[in-house]
Amino acid sequence: MFTRRLPRVLMAFALLIVAPADAQPLAAGPTTAVRYDDHVIARVNASTPEDLALLESLGARMISCELSPQGGDFVLPRRGLADLHGAGYQAKVTCDDVQTLLDAESTRVRASLERYRQRGGGEGFFDDFRPLSEIDTFIDDLIARRPDLVSRFVIGHSHEGRPIWGVRISSGDPGCKPAFLMTGVTHAREWLTVMNVLYLADHLVSQEGVDPVVTDLVERVEWLIIPVLNPDGYHYTWTTDRYWRKNRRTPPESRPTSWGVDPNRNYSHRWGRPGSTSNPNSGTYRGPSPFSEPETSALRDFALANPQIRAHNDVHSYGNYILFPWCQLTQKSPDHAEYAALGDAMSQLIEDADGGKWRVGPVSTTLYLVSGGSVDWFYTQTDAISFSYELRGGSFAPGASQIIPGSRETIGATLHHAAYVADHSSFRADLDGDCDFDYDDIIAFLTAYAGQEPEADFTTDGSFDIDDVLAFIEAFASMS
Repeated sequence: MFTRRLPRVLMAFALLIVAPADAQPLAAGPTTAVRYDDHVIARVNASTPEDLALLESLGARMISCELSPQGGDFVLPRRGLADLHGAGYQAKVTCDDVQTLLDAESTRVRASLERYRQRGGGEGFFDDFRPLSEIDTFIDDLIARRPDLVSRFVIGHSHEGRPIWGVRISSGDPGCKPAFLMTGVTHAREWLTVMNVLYLADHLVSQEGVDPVVTDLVERVEWLIIPVLNPDGYHYTWTTDRYWRKNRRTPPESRPTSWGVDPNRNYSHRWGRPGSTSNPNSGTYRGPSPFSEPETSALRDFALANPQIRAHNDVHSYGNYILFPWCQLTQKSPDHAEYAALGDAMSQLIEDADGGKWRVGPVSTTLYLVSGGSVDWFYTQTDAISFSYELRGGSFAPGASQIIPGSRETIGATLHHAAYVADHSSFRADLDGDCDFDYDDIIAFLTAYAGQEPEADFTTDGSFDIDDVLAFIEAFASMS
């Protein structure tokens, strides 16, 4: 399926031939929270990393995911508009009063949360955005509803000691099956992402045994959903700075104001190249070294410890994109055609669900260069088909009315991704049952074949011949 696996397959068969702190509602007041009084949001015609560095030096802070020929969205003091114009940039104001926008969101979210808590939880979770404490309770509720399907796991802890929780959803045989890993809130301010992945989890749980497609994919796929990969940053957006992007790495003594690392610039694949920065004050600061952050190193260790992971989606917002490798290289990946075809099918399913048109393509050429990104690391270091959504909307503070449609519209595409992986990821050649495909499986097959044991009857015709050997080779090669 993936051409990058061929050398390993050929080598293998050469051998065969030869032989917490809970978050609270948004804080108010200038003494406890970053305020954006007299700030605006503007679309600026910036298109290069050099533009971004200059704009940041002028006090503008990028808040969109996109930096393209069409420009990017920046929050900046109103008085800074003149500086931008003086530097030769054009700026179209899209929000004239940022603090009023955030105050309205804070008031609405607090009121919704109070109503939700008065009802004792349950129905209404997706009526508005929720803090970490309610996300934790929601996971407990999923488990209580279907303990036969749902369990909780933790992959590690953040800088500030918060657990990074995940939800495992699976039915049927507990043995090895392809797994789908999804993550939300890599970037702290992208609140819609946690609601999106939790809405999917809720859909899988509520529709298992009801919807035949969901029932089949919960049986054939192990779903691993991490709602908040960056809990410290997410907590900080609720208490202090709504537009915070990075994690909360403590700054060095020499730069006491330089908090945080961008988790999606901290993976090891092509770390430190163009598409990230060594400036600790930047929103795309890559950190002092690859996997220097507990959040990214925990996800790496979890992925490597679960070789059954065959699908990955790092969910972001915003912009209506389905993105895939490469993140840092501008040439096509060896599996570009396969990714593009699958991405196009997923995009059509979103459009069919009244989600509008989504652009499909590599991160590097569809958005911008990203070095040290998760998608490329999963593509090169695991057997996962790795995508990233950029969800709907034109803001990190979308209205509550966007939560359900913005979560529902991607379900069909995600299920299609899962079905594709399930159809192409038979674990039948994993004869030693360790969810990996290596020389031990070859030895196990040869032993079973020599003893005419049922495990070696890959053609299921009751005999043991060259057809079984060829069938095993095909199954092994497709997964190695």
